[in-house]
Amino acid sequence: MLTQCAPLCYFCKHVNAGVDDGAARLVTCKAYPNGIPKTMLEEMGDHRAPAAGDHGLQFEPAEWCQLEDLIEWERARVLMYLFA
Repeated sequence: MLTQCAPLCYFCKHVNAGVDDGAARLVTCKAYPNGIPKTMLEEMGDHRAPAAGDHGLQFEPAEWCQLEDLIEWERARVLMYLFA
């Protein structure tokens, strides 16, 4: 059973590499420079629409990201909810 897949953030041009904050790796981006909200990372947050505290920035695909990557992400997201 599928229980997890990568957050959409990992396909975004605004995401930064994880930063070691001393306790855990903190995932940041231009929208959330102090850390992407845990709920967005853990609950398959869809940041294609404005969200609280995002400084007006939303998901934009990274240069390396292909349409097939996003289709597969959406498929995995649907399956995760169907079989959770």
